[in-house]
Amino acid sequence: MFLIIFFSVYGFMHLYFIKKLKLAFNISSKFLYLILMMTLSPAFYKYYDKLGYDNYHMSLFILLWMGFIMLFFLYYLFVDIYHFILKISERILKHNPLPHISSFKGFIFITVLTLSSMAYGYYETLNLKIYKFEIYSAKIKRDIKILHISDLHLNQVMREDKINLVLDVYHKEKPDIVISTGDLVDGYVLNKESYIKLLNQMNPPLGKYAILGNHEYYNDVNQAIEFTKKAGFKVLIDEAFSIQDLAFVGVDDKEAERFKIRKLIPEKELFKSVDDSKFVIFLKHQPKLDNDLIDKFDLMLAGHTHGGVLWPVKFILRKIFITDAGFLKINNSYIFVSRGIGTGGPPIRIGCPPDMAIFYLKSSSRWNYPPGGEEVSIMRKVLNIINQSWNTFGQKLAKFKKRSFGLQFKDDKENESRGNPWIAITKESENLEVKYCHYEAAQRIFYFYWISRLTYELKYYKNQSSNVK
Repeated sequence: MFLIIFFSVYGFMHLYFIKKLKLAFNISSKFLYLILMMTLSPAFYKYYDKLGYDNYHMSLFILLWMGFIMLFFLYYLFVDIYHFILKISERILKHNPLPHISSFKGFIFITVLTLSSMAYGYYETLNLKIYKFEIYSAKIKRDIKILHISDLHLNQVMREDKINLVLDVYHKEKPDIVISTGDLVDGYVLNKESYIKLLNQMNPPLGKYAILGNHEYYNDVNQAIEFTKKAGFKVLIDEAFSIQDLAFVGVDDKEAERFKIRKLIPEKELFKSVDDSKFVIFLKHQPKLDNDLIDKFDLMLAGHTHGGVLWPVKFILRKIFITDAGFLKINNSYIFVSRGIGTGGPPIRIGCPPDMAIFYLKSSSRWNYPPGGEEVSIMRKVLNIINQSWNTFGQKLAKFKKRSFGLQFKDDKENESRGNPWIAITKESENLEVKYCHYEAAQRIFYFYWISRLTYELKYYKNQSSNVK
């Protein structure tokens, strides 16, 4: 059914383009309808990919053409809507106060706009963002660094360059664990030895773990699993296991049931076998969450959305998923949804740059207060009151924006006794836009430090003065 709908809509977009082309240049040739053959180009791409025929340039052209037709269609719809409004105004007002756009000018303008958008969109696919988060929890006894990647979509177009982006971060950060949350594979790549060799350069001490996404099932899922294993990942298919202070729950994608490959184990059943005294990490490709699972995990990692690929789409995704992308908190559970590294179709992103995330899991018992110790306990209590007020406001705002802005201070003893994590601002990479940690929350931490420091210095100066006397 999906293929029927896709090719019907894709074919209609081609007819729409042909009609606008004929009107713009007054062409009557029936040869223009040969462009309709491009409707089947995605099927042709899948066919020769399955046969093992590797042609980067042909594949790139097919995907770029897809991006061009889709953007042209979306942009030109606004011109048609504009003309429709003009017709309505003419009927109601009996005159037309706004100018008409000729078919030629409209076609040229939309074509230039589309090509410009594609050029920028391709550039944005190269503009990788690196997000860094520190999470403190009493469940963590030894510091652990996790590299989270998602949606590489390795195929004939997403190639070694995307893997090298991951390797650059891996070699720089040297994480203890690497996690892939689905869509690592988006084609027949089992014979791509170069991909496997590059991915095997990541050899973290605590292992590499991967779950499957929907695109693994759109091709031969068995070859996707074999490729992932050859690349050094342990594939989690509805599985829970523990390592050191961490407990992982990795669930399979719902496409497994749709393609009748396997029946999924209910997520609630998987969590029954999890040791909740450990820091629980929930791995799921599509960021949908059963409300009963909230507080059952400490951190959830997901992908799939790509942030919408085109900026306005994110507002639709927020109605379908937990969020379109980013870091948020629901009760005592933290969630990060990655925009991914690759693309599942045309290599274009507009307003949704690719990303990766580094998570520093640290023991809350090792947190050192700023100088001043108990002498700043009153100030700490005052700041806690301010913090709680801000969190209350942040929770209300989060219901509207699906974002969480609150931070918990270390002296929240009740939270600490339950072993729940809290988030701290950490130093981000130079190109990181701080979208997921609110600026005023960061200010509170800095104010807390400097007020504590000042209190300590004043007390030290007072003690020194008394000693002199």
